[in-house]
This record gives sequence, structure tokens and C-alpha cells, in this order.
Amino acid sequence: MDTIFSQANISTEQGVEIMQALGLDALSIQSPDTFRKYLYIAKYLEKFGDAPAIVRTVARSASLKDKLDKVYEYIALRISLDDVRKRKGELPENGMIKDETDDVRLLREQILGEESRLVSEIQRYEQ
Repeated sequence: MDTIFSQANISTEQGVEIMQALGLDALSIQSPDTFRKYLYIAKYLEKFGDAPAIVRTVARSASLKDKLDKVYEYIALRISLDDVRKRKGELPENGMIKDETDDVRLLREQILGEESRLVSEIQRYEQ
């Protein structure tokens, strides 16, 4: 089991808590698809000290068999939001920029719209 957790760069304790929150055990995590999804989730959540609590919050309304997929989808949304916010940060400062082209304004509106949509979707998972 320690090998599984070291691949995700998390402690054994945190790894076990995440597995429990997802309704996984040592046998079920041996499935290649389940293991791939678990690593995806655990690797993203390693930067948060409360990873198991995040998993429990997102998975609480899902059936046992759907918990892994629900959290996996949630993490995919979070990664998309991280990417959108990175792109947003690369734009010129917000506000009325005299020399801002229509293309930049359109890009800013698209990024802000996508950010808003992702935040709304993520909030539905967190309720």
C-alpha cells in the first residue's frame, strides 16, 4: 500500500483516508482504471492539507459506486479552473485599456465566462 501512496506523493494516513472517503479498499484499487483515477485525484489533492475532507464533501451525496467518478469529475473541473485562471493572469490588467484590441477584449470575456461557468459547476459539487 505504501507504494500506492508514494506514487501519489501523499502520506499513508492521508492516502488511506482518501481511499475510505471514496469507498475503496485494497482489492478494489487494484483495478487499473480505479487506480488511475485514484492517482489522478490524490496527486491533485496533495497540495491541500485537508484532502480527505475535500473528497468526503464532494462524494457525500454520491452512491458508493459513483464516489470515485464524482470526485474524478470534480478534480477535472478544478484543473480546468486552474488553467483558466492561469490564462486570465496572463492577460493585461483588467479595466479600460485604451490600446486593448477587440481580440483581447473578446478573449477576456471568454475567459471570464469560462471561469464563471467552472466556479458554478464546482460549487454544485461542493454543496
